[in-house]
Amino acid sequence: ISTHDVDLAYSWADYVFFMVDGEVIGEGTPDEAFQDDELLRQAHLKRPMTFDIYKEIERRGLAHGNRQPKTVPEIVDSLKPPELMWVEVPPETREGDILNLGVLHGEYALHCPYEAVNARVLHIHENNKAIVELTRHGIKAGGILIYDMDKFDPSDFEGYMEKEEIDIVGAMGKKSKLLAEDYSICVDIATGVIDRTILMALCGKRCMILTNGGMIPHSMQRINEYIERSGIALNVRVLNEN
Repeated sequence: ISTHDVDLAYSWADYVFFMVDGEVIGEGTPDEAFQDDELLRQAHLKRPMTFDIYKEIERRGLAHGNRQPKTVPEIVDSLKPPELMWVEVPPETREGDILNLGVLHGEYALHCPYEAVNARVLHIHENNKAIVELTRHGIKAGGILIYDMDKFDPSDFEGYMEKEEIDIVGAMGKKSKLLAEDYSICVDIATGVIDRTILMALCGKRCMILTNGGMIPHSMQRINEYIERSGIALNVRVLNEN
């Protein structure tokens, strides 16, 4: 057929000829021909709308597959299936940057109780808004167990280490650190113990804090405050209270 309707030709034809004043000035498949800016200029034609729409989708990183769609339904099918959302981003953010959106839980976690969410910036719009693609990583929340070193018993301690499958040991206070050294207890965390232990527990680790005296209620309070603020449930208890 002969037509000036580029959208029809692009969606329907397998092969096209470009003519000016009865002369063929170019030919090829629709994908090839409609990418030729000079050929379009000579023929006084514009690109098909679906062609330009898909190229913009592709430029913004929202397309998947490598087949150029020719109809509106095909364009819809070409959109990436992963989660996309609008978020506010810092002014210095660039396309392709990876943002850490933190930990989601409850109704916002789709696949497991806790999910660490990263976002790849696909397109930045005005007013520091961006389209991002979410990547979710399941988190198995661990636990924090507190051992009272005022009641330290070597065999009792070894039993707890084995039974509770402890991954990380932190020591707070001079007495706890000296006892740990005397009994060759491997201490993984010796500074910033509470905060760093919480981080390890969020990574799914089973942690033990060695401390004594007034530091026990202080530790419990700090950890429970974090649980209350974040909404993330961590198993926390004192092992040898009695």
